[in-house]
Amino acid sequence: MPQLSQNKRLFLSAGDTVYHERNRAWGEGRVVELMTSTLPGGSAFARVQWTDGRKRVFNNDLDHYQCCYFFGVRLAATPSASRTRPQSLARKLLD
Repeated sequence: MPQLSQNKRLFLSAGDTVYHERNRAWGEGRVVELMTSTLPGGSAFARVQWTDGRKRVFNNDLDHYQCCYFFGVRLAATPSASRTRPQSLARKLLD
């Protein structure tokens, strides 16, 4: 099975709680899915479930100009001590 590309700096991890600086009406969000391409130059996305009931997908690569961080997505709480990323999976779902 191919390894994930090591050239991506991912901002969000599965299970993170986030908010949006300019869209407070969305409420808090929880990262429920990560999608990271195994191809060189591929994309990295994070799906966030917001308290307004909608799911929104954001670019999750800090080295990309369209990363969700640059568009106002911020971590709401201190991440847990065990922020490990799956090394053999390109996609991770949470229940």
